[in-house]
Amino acid sequence: MEVRFEYLEERHLYWRRRIEDSGIWDASGFMPVKFIVRKRSKTYDGLFCQKRIVVGSEWGWEDQIIFYQQYADISAREIDDTLVHEMIHQYIYQNGIKDSGVHGKVFKELMCRINQAFEGELTIKVSGGIKERRGQGDTLHRLILVYKNTGFCLCCKVNPNKVGMFMSLIREHRDEWRVRKYEVCESRDRYFDSFTTCTRRLHGVRMTEEEMGVLCRECGVKGASG
Repeated sequence: MEVRFEYLEERHLYWRRRIEDSGIWDASGFMPVKFIVRKRSKTYDGLFCQKRIVVGSEWGWEDQIIFYQQYADISAREIDDTLVHEMIHQYIYQNGIKDSGVHGKVFKELMCRINQAFEGELTIKVSGGIKERRGQGDTLHRLILVYKNTGFCLCCKVNPNKVGMFMSLIREHRDEWRVRKYEVCESRDRYFDSFTTCTRRLHGVRMTEEEMGVLCRECGVKGASG
């Protein structure tokens, strides 16, 4: 079937309520999220992330769930599996729940409880929402890591020629965006191959500071030499 954002909205509401009825989460903990459907990705089936957008005359942040349609005849079951995977990420982030990693203890506990409660309807897997490729690659990725006063962070891959522009932008809006600290880093890990490169607007993958530390260690993220 062809996936449309209206369908994702409908299924998101459906699973939000059904999983609440099972006692696994509180549906009121979900805040607004924008649904986006994109073509096939080599790395992702789905992705919960945050993007910087213009709200009125000011800049703000928008939570997004991006669904990648990997093939034309994707089944409703596969859509639900991917969507609920990203809903777990959304729930953890939007409720300020600390976890031990991107797919840490809290994520896996919620995943197992959902799989048990909806056996035959859902099969959530750690690899189902993000097919992580790791290891040394050929490309040097330039990254900006943003640590916010809220306790959450953004990992952004940027065009190397735009680093100065983005750093100036962060300095200018530091108080407004509630930025505690920020730094330019780099990594050759293939994990970042799939990240969208920021060229005009700053956007990235959100995580807790603890998750950022794990990611930096696992992907060999270091301070930029340039």
